[in-house]
Amino acid sequence: MKQIDFYAGNHQEKIKFDHYKVHYRTYGHFVQFITGEIMVIGHPDPDYRKYYEQFGVQLVASIDKDMPTVYEDAECTQEVKKTWLNESGMTMFAIDYEQGIAAPLYQQSKDTRSPDKTTTSREDIKNFTGDHIRYPSMYWARPKVPPIATGSLQVSTPDRKFASEMAEKATELRAACAAYYKIQRVSDENWKGLSGLGLKKFEFKQEWRDLDVSEIMTALTETPDGLSDWDKRKFERRVPENIWRIAERGVTYQRSHKYLNQLFVKERLETINFSGEQVIKNAETYYNYY
Repeated sequence: MKQIDFYAGNHQEKIKFDHYKVHYRTYGHFVQFITGEIMVIGHPDPDYRKYYEQFGVQLVASIDKDMPTVYEDAECTQEVKKTWLNESGMTMFAIDYEQGIAAPLYQQSKDTRSPDKTTTSREDIKNFTGDHIRYPSMYWARPKVPPIATGSLQVSTPDRKFASEMAEKATELRAACAAYYKIQRVSDENWKGLSGLGLKKFEFKQEWRDLDVSEIMTALTETPDGLSDWDKRKFERRVPENIWRIAERGVTYQRSHKYLNQLFVKERLETINFSGEQVIKNAETYYNYY
C-alpha cells in the first residue's frame, strides 16, 4: 500500500464522519481513515475490479484476464495456476504491489478460515482494531505494511500420481457402468431419461484404490447395511444417476486442498484495449494479438 495523504483529493472524495464515527474518505470500495488505516469493503463487481494507482493496489478476481501470475512462496518460484483457485467459485483478491502480496477478499459464500484454524479470519481482526473497522474484506493497519486478510483462500491442486495410477481402472469402470446402464434402462423406468441431465463427472474415491472393478460396482449399486429407511431410499435414488455420470461423463479425481491467507506476485499484468487490438504488457515484454 502506497503512502497517501489523507487530505489529498478533490470534492468527490470529501472527508466524512457519519458512518464510522471516525474521519474517513471513500474511494470506490476503499475506505481510508484519518488514523492511517485502510480497508476494502464489500465485493467489487467488474467495474471496480481494476488497478488503483493512488494505493498501488489492484482489486481483481481469479477469472479476470488481468489477474497476474501468483505464487505460493515469497521468492515466486512455486506458481499457483488460476484453475487451482476456482474449484469453489472465483476468488477475489486485493493485490498490494508495494508488498508483493495477493490476499483474498472476505467472501461469505466461501470458507473464510481453514479447517485447522491456522489462517486468520474477520473475527481475529476485531481483537486489535477499533469499532470503526466494520466488516472489512481486507485491512491495512497503515500504508507501507502488508495487508491482513479477513479470510483464507483455498488452493486446490490435482493429485496427478493417484490419477495416473487409477487411469486404467477408471477406464474399465466406465465401460462396466455403460454396460450396466444399458441393461437396466430396458426394464426399469427409473433408469430412463437421464441423458438430458447436466451432470458432472463422478469423483473416483480414494477408498477404491485397492478394489477391483466388480467390487466398485457393488459399492455403487448395492445398498449398504445399517442405513435408515430414509438413507436407503436416498441411496437407491442416486444409483441410476451415479452410474450414468460415470458412463457418460467419466470420472474426476479428488484434489488436495491447502488453505492460505496470502499468495505472492512479482509484477502487474496490464491490459489495454484499443482499435480491436489487445496489447498485454508484462514487465518489459510486449505481445500483440490480432
